[in-house]
Amino acid sequence: MVSIFTQRITAVYEKIENIKNYFSETPQRIRLIGIILKKFIGEENKYCYFSIDDGTGVIGLRIFDNVETVENIKESDKVLVIGFLKNYNEEVYVQPEFIKKLNPNEFYFHKIIREILTKKEGLTKNINKDAENDEITRLIKLLKENNGMNMESLKENLNIKEEKIKEILKTLMELGDVFEPKKGVYKLV
Repeated sequence: MVSIFTQRITAVYEKIENIKNYFSETPQRIRLIGIILKKFIGEENKYCYFSIDDGTGVIGLRIFDNVETVENIKESDKVLVIGFLKNYNEEVYVQPEFIKKLNPNEFYFHKIIREILTKKEGLTKNINKDAENDEITRLIKLLKENNGMNMESLKENLNIKEEKIKEILKTLMELGDVFEPKKGVYKLV
């Protein structure tokens, strides 16, 4: 007996920085979250191109059918994308199966889930160290109480090295919790 069912490939959360050099004959289904930077619709609505930024890099999305399904997606929208990684002429892109516009709460939720599931670098690698978690909590509290701080002030108030402060700030910026309104000054969103 021949089975008519095929196993669906699981879509794994991935950061763009980890897939830019992808090349494989085996299909890889991924899940991305990010902000749409550019949108281009070709002649007679036959194809559509988006570029998406997830805080770690930028990658293209190419849609060749059902372009009308993404008419409501526009530049600066926060989106969840599930699709297959493709490689054409040494360019890596994603061919989406699914694109959903996210509200800010959904976007933040998916960013946290991605960080937990990828656990490849930065803050998530050390999440179980209580002392570091205390320092992260203190850093966030300092930023909140002082409406932003520079690196010198953070070093004076925390008992950790500048490199570690920078690592924590980078991860918090990728998560969308912290931004840098002026070079060297960090604030909570």
